Amino acid sequence: MAAGHSAYAVSAHGRSLMCAGLHDGSIRVWSRSTGEHERTLQADADGEEEAADEAVRALAVWEGRLISGHECGKLRVWDVATGECGQVLEGHDDAVWALAGCGSRLASGCCDGSIKVWAMAAGAPWACERELVVQLPLPHLSAARHSVTPPTPPPPSLAAAYSSPSAGRAG
Repeated sequence: MAAGHSAYAVSAHGRSLMCAGLHDGSIRVWSRSTGEHERTLQADADGEEEAADEAVRALAVWEGRLISGHECGKLRVWDVATGECGQVLEGHDDAVWALAGCGSRLASGCCDGSIKVWAMAAGAPWACERELVVQLPLPHLSAARHSVTPPTPPPPSLAAAYSSPSAGRAG
């Protein structure tokens, strides 16, 4: 990886490739057996400001495709072999920080607490089936995307459980 680049997400793509999503919106692909750089996947960005919003925050693999979740709220579905982006899924209003595939469904988690469930179909456009909204219990998780506030300490009744080395053990 070039100096000055930070990987935000890493994923194994099958048995032969390793992928890393970077802050500049690119996805670097390496051979797992040789460690050689194979290709770079890059989304088309319209201008410098949009490119800064394209940071890759999450990666997942489904049936030979790589799915990337971005700072801008978009998901992209890539054919890693050709380097082409086959679909762009829109629906989140903020950064997508988590992706998980199970069967023919993909769940994408956004930093605003929303989770979208997408129906994945080979050769067809993917569609959002439903949205789940999670009430975030920790105020610092729902802070503005570029500012970070310290977490709220646990209530006194839980503080002992968090700090005690024997917490949670049967005695």
